[in-house]
Amino acid sequence: WLDQTLLNKAIWIAVEAVFQDTKTQGKVFTSLQKTYRVALDLALQDTRPVEDLQRLKEFMKKWMEDSLARSWSALGDTVERILTEDVCIRLFRALVAPFGQTHPFSCIPNVLIEQIGRPPADWNYIG
Repeated sequence: WLDQTLLNKAIWIAVEAVFQDTKTQGKVFTSLQKTYRVALDLALQDTRPVEDLQRLKEFMKKWMEDSLARSWSALGDTVERILTEDVCIRLFRALVAPFGQTHPFSCIPNVLIEQIGRPPADWNYIG
């Protein structure tokens, strides 16, 4: 339960750092929250022998695609001004290290990075 609370706080901090409008923050937060577990389950259900980095990329790809698609639908007519490529990159980079680079917590599930470590803030996979 505490892990979920910390994750929610971290997601909120990342969203708040990228979006100013409270309605937008709420919609993007909800999108990230609702798609997180599905992306993790998908990455962990893959029983093929895959490198840790590949499994991490599978999680991130699914989480980014699903949460941004959900956000896109929720934000309505202004979405093209709000969800620019730059904004999406900033959002997911913030989710990698929501409390800053010196804090060890990441919104990326620990099970995916315990062997390889947290990706850098400028991880080129995100953008």
